[in-house]
Amino acid sequence: ANSLLITPANSLLITPANSSVTHTNMSKVFEKNLENYNESMISAKALIETTGDVSTSVSQSLKQVVDLQNKIQSTYEQFTRQTVIVQDIQGENANSVAKYRDVFKEVEGGLESVLRQIGDNLARYSDLTKTGLQGYLDEYDKSLSNATSKLSSTISDLDEVLEGLGDNIESIRKASESGKGE
Repeated sequence: ANSLLITPANSLLITPANSSVTHTNMSKVFEKNLENYNESMISAKALIETTGDVSTSVSQSLKQVVDLQNKIQSTYEQFTRQTVIVQDIQGENANSVAKYRDVFKEVEGGLESVLRQIGDNLARYSDLTKTGLQGYLDEYDKSLSNATSKLSSTISDLDEVLEGLGDNIESIRKASESGKGE
């Protein structure tokens, strides 16, 4: 039950029953074990290098993740600042719109008043013009009536004068005819 287990694989199991194993056989076993150990060390070294590469890769990836987080944080902060600026601009725009609305209401009220005054003044001007023109037309009508009446009177007077003249010419002609004949 006393046994010696030598690892790794392909090793010999040495027991008291087969103690006839020679020193040469032991050397071969030892050399084989040493080869296996060297292979295991080489595999361990490769694993460590691979793990180191993975560790470096993970470290680089973590650094990239941290850089991305910093960029995201910076972008978020910039976005937040720009959002505040946009909100300020929107507030200023709302104030400007309110001011413009107030100014336009004031201008509209002023224009409405001016247009109403212009309309009233045009109506008064029209009335005054109409009244003045009617007065001129009435005076012209009176003048024309007076002139027509005087002209008619003058024509009547001329008619009478012409009749009297015609009578006088007739009398003179009759007198001249009667004086020649005598």
